[in-house]
Amino acid sequence: MDSYEASLERSNGDNSINNIKLGGEMEDNLSPGLKEGIMGRISIDFSFITVYLTLTAHEVKIGMKSRLQMVWMYLCLFYGILILLSVRDISALASLLTFFINFGTIIAFSTAGSSISGEIGGIADTLLSKSVRRWQYVLAKHTAHVFISLVTFLALIGLEIGILWMMKALPEDLKVVQVVIIISLNALVLVAFNTLGIMLSSFFAKPVFAILGSFLVWFVLIFLFILTPMWFPYSPVVFNSYFAEIIADTWGEQPYWHLFLFYGCCPIVFILMSVISMYIKDF
Repeated sequence: MDSYEASLERSNGDNSINNIKLGGEMEDNLSPGLKEGIMGRISIDFSFITVYLTLTAHEVKIGMKSRLQMVWMYLCLFYGILILLSVRDISALASLLTFFINFGTIIAFSTAGSSISGEIGGIADTLLSKSVRRWQYVLAKHTAHVFISLVTFLALIGLEIGILWMMKALPEDLKVVQVVIIISLNALVLVAFNTLGIMLSSFFAKPVFAILGSFLVWFVLIFLFILTPMWFPYSPVVFNSYFAEIIADTWGEQPYWHLFLFYGCCPIVFILMSVISMYIKDF
């Protein structure tokens, strides 16, 4: 933690990072006094970005070393290879996506659920008592957890598609755009649950309440949506069950942009709510 705090102090200590330079003949033709006056005024402070990036890098480093994250990655790899060896066609991708939705979302909000509440009274108080702004702290949490989930998800999906391609098990008439659509929808679901866990972690003082709240939303989205005609197509279980129809572009249940809008707006709302929550709290 000492090196981490030292990097933050170095970032905050530099309040004037790299003045904008005038190039070419214009700079040469200016008098020394005028040049000094202009250069003193045209100055952009990027220290707030440096602090945010430092926090994010630190969170990614910690998250990637998490035992739960490592077990999850190996489990996904084992399951993906097992499905490939038994199926040997494009339906293996559908099975892996369903596996991510059913279990990957739980891992996502379980690790995110203690990201803030687990640090209140400790690291969070120390950081926020310095010159770290609350939005930097919260946004770094969201960015790091989303980054780890997406890297894991895309790496394993890409590996499976690559193996299918080398096995020549991909259909010759496969529509790449439709495959990208179904993969992107699943990725957005993972992002939504990551940001949901962090939002609830900023609401509750104890991680257990954030995880339980995330489980409730997970149950509604995965199961109760199926029972409601209006929300039926928005359940990830539903659109993954229509994997074959989606990649063939024959699924007419719901316009794709409706799904992208729903799952794209959820993370934005969750991030804003968590930032507002942190500014309301007293540290």
